Amino acid sequence: MADGLRTDKFPESKLVIFVHTAPWEIEPYKPISKSVSASQRAEEKQRQQLELSLKSDLVAAVGPRLTRETQMLLVPFSADKKVFEILPGLSKATKKPDHVRPAQEVLLI
Repeated sequence: MADGLRTDKFPESKLVIFVHTAPWEIEPYKPISKSVSASQRAEEKQRQQLELSLKSDLVAAVGPRLTRETQMLLVPFSADKKVFEILPGLSKATKKPDHVRPAQEVLLI
């Protein structure tokens, strides 16, 4: 869908894919379908991720494992495409502001 929008309406835009799940691991936990097995769903999701990754201007994945697995998935098709690793969380250098009461939580970015 995003690729179609870029092609049709926003040809100058950049396409970014953000890999945040491992289909082969989460599909077995989703509701069971009588017509399609979990492995078939996982295979289709992985194929979609691969197609979008190959078309994307930037590929990012959450954490070292998904980054490594996404890079390995791309190697046979585009060995030079880099996958950027996203590490969620706060930096150890981030300090909580002094003026925030304990009942308040603030996400500093």
